[in-house]
Amino acid sequence: MRKYVILLLFLSLFICLNADYFVPIEDPVYDFLSMMENLKYLSQSEDIYPGYHADILDKLQKLKDKKLPASYQKLLEYHLERLKNEPSEGTSLAFYPFPKLKESIGEVWQPHSDKKHLATYKKDNSSFFLSGLLGLEYDIKKDDGSKLYRKREYYGLDFGGNFYDNFGFRVAFKKGHFNGDNSFIEENPDLSIMGNSFFKDDDTYYELNLNSQLDYKNKYLNLSAGYGTFGLGNTINSSIILNSTVTPYGYLKYYKKMGNFSYMGLTTQLIPDSLRNETDYKPKSMAIQTLGYTNEFISLTIGNTIIYGDRTLDLAYSTPLALYKIMDNKYHGRDNTSVFAFGKLAPFSGFSLYGNLFLDDLNKERLKTKYWATSLAFQGGVDYNCRSFPLDASFELTGVGPGVYTHKSNNIGYSNLRYSQDDELLGYEYGSNLLTFAGELTFLNKYFNVDVIYENIQQGNLANDPFGEYEKVEFLAESINRYQYLSALLEINYVPELNLSLEYKKDLQLSENYYIFSKIEFKY
Repeated sequence: MRKYVILLLFLSLFICLNADYFVPIEDPVYDFLSMMENLKYLSQSEDIYPGYHADILDKLQKLKDKKLPASYQKLLEYHLERLKNEPSEGTSLAFYPFPKLKESIGEVWQPHSDKKHLATYKKDNSSFFLSGLLGLEYDIKKDDGSKLYRKREYYGLDFGGNFYDNFGFRVAFKKGHFNGDNSFIEENPDLSIMGNSFFKDDDTYYELNLNSQLDYKNKYLNLSAGYGTFGLGNTINSSIILNSTVTPYGYLKYYKKMGNFSYMGLTTQLIPDSLRNETDYKPKSMAIQTLGYTNEFISLTIGNTIIYGDRTLDLAYSTPLALYKIMDNKYHGRDNTSVFAFGKLAPFSGFSLYGNLFLDDLNKERLKTKYWATSLAFQGGVDYNCRSFPLDASFELTGVGPGVYTHKSNNIGYSNLRYSQDDELLGYEYGSNLLTFAGELTFLNKYFNVDVIYENIQQGNLANDPFGEYEKVEFLAESINRYQYLSALLEINYVPELNLSLEYKKDLQLSENYYIFSKIEFKY
């Protein structure tokens, strides 16, 4: 297995030279840019993650001409220094020449833009970087009187760059293993599933993570090929349209921005649910298209997503001229067609309203019955930013009907049309038939970030399992189960190369149940 990973890395490095690169979804720069949009220092943007490095850097450069409050100005300088990736001309190695080894070690703890990587190279318009990382994650879970733990140690590489102005790439790779209580380890959705069991050797569980993208751009489009996940729509926790917490998938993406308008198309082949290596399976693919409009006050995006089975990538679904319902009939109903919309309205500085809407096979006949909300999901919230310092408060309401994400799952032969991949929902991670209220308080600083989230979930006991038999029931039917969670996350970034994360999550219904997560990651 190791030789294949190494081969993949070298092939990526070689091939990706004809490819602007992405900035990871979890990067704190997205929260900062969202604050700048709310405060009207920037125009509204689409909520499609991850974004292109060049676009994000361009927004940061535009903010340099604005007169920002002191606390926001410090954050701007921090993100510019961290993301600009402007190495010195020629080749630079962190610990070479050896006589400067002592000096190099000292510079690890200084925010030098050309000393954040193990190696850099720059010549004319070409520049590349290579960083290594070491990490340790430790979890504690108190559940029903028992105390469980899991620990993961990992190492990895992060490398990328630009070959001229219109070619770029990025590859982020991690390899590690878990030790601890087996039942707790197997709750981790990121574990690779191989064969009939987890990737396990004796009492050790192994996990590999890889995100990559190569990109070619010109005045007509951005064309990308990559491996990873996407998020659509603004949300506190999980998007109802497309969330980024599932198993990564390989994709082809094309994107074009024309003034205030933009178009994005994405096509991918998914991993069928309950896939086992020795079992025959039906192909399962997904195509997404979005059309967006943005200005200073509003952003609005409409789109169409389709899960289709019994065939591999269908190029007909990857064009902006596809008429999905007609094609669904052509393929005898073997497609799960859904439409969605998401947007944000910022009427005045510091305040915005946002919403996400997802319609799963909705028809006009159902709108006249008591089952009108069966295949409808809505997510809406308000967001407020303090003007003088980077504190953000948001409140969100989510409602997901009992039939959302379960398209034709009660019919034999259509299980591969569920809105899922690798036994994970592509939509709202808590499932369906629920009503959720959430609140979030976020504080950003050059040295640390604090994020506090409260969630209150009410879920009906019928049709809330998208992987079970779908029954046509009313929204929040029968008995209601209620859950409350409170989580707090502290991220310390005293220097750009060292990150410490501490998260505490508590089930408010059961006073003894809690969850603690800690991570320390060193990157150079």
